[in-house]
Amino acid sequence: MAVIKQGKVKRSGYREETNHGKIVALISKCLAAGRGAVLYKDPNISALFYSDGDDAKEALEKAMSDYKNRTNGGSILNIENKMALVVIWVDSYADQVEVIANDPANRTTQQEAVANIGLAGLPAQKMGKNTKGKPAKPVLTGEYFSGGILKIKLTNGRAYQFTSITYVAVSIPPASDPAVAPAVVTITGDQVSVKCAAAVQVMSKTIKGKSRTAKFVGADPLLSYNIYAFTQNGKKLVSEISAVITVNA
Repeated sequence: MAVIKQGKVKRSGYREETNHGKIVALISKCLAAGRGAVLYKDPNISALFYSDGDDAKEALEKAMSDYKNRTNGGSILNIENKMALVVIWVDSYADQVEVIANDPANRTTQQEAVANIGLAGLPAQKMGKNTKGKPAKPVLTGEYFSGGILKIKLTNGRAYQFTSITYVAVSIPPASDPAVAPAVVTITGDQVSVKCAAAVQVMSKTIKGKSRTAKFVGADPLLSYNIYAFTQNGKKLVSEISAVITVNA
């Protein structure tokens, strides 16, 4: 099975922020979003933890007020200390959010995990170019219809990611004496090789996008066919060839 890369919180921005107003705005957004999102409500993230966040926010706001109003010995140093406490809380919040956002029960792709992070009011790291990884081996079913029509279906679940799929249909040599073995079909990279001791019909079809069905026309109605498929994410990330399925005439 292809490994789904994790969505991650972008922490560098708020860790390096020096504007105390922006830090207050961030923790306010996190508290409201977390308490309001089904994924992050108590008990997934505890009410006590959110209460600690309220305390950190209020302490920073008080330090800002004291500095502005010259009360209680207000100082920039005190503001910076309270900002640091807010960042510690946000880091702990981010740790919990990442676990929940990437839980297989809550996402099937990295994109969905990133969207989950956004629901928490946090910024997410940008995804890399090859976020989908090498696809897992395809699993197929197929049927033979009158008029030389073969219909093939990919049965991997919705989490299965690919950008293109190639189907290959190879006729099975008719019964003979001596018997001729079916063709051997292999792939090297994205190149298909078909070898057989007898003449066989080979049909292939590459479909871009996430299509999960294919139809071949022009099959010999007197012959059965072996069907294979492989999927790709871009040019270089190619799955193993599927296990063969046979559709009988």
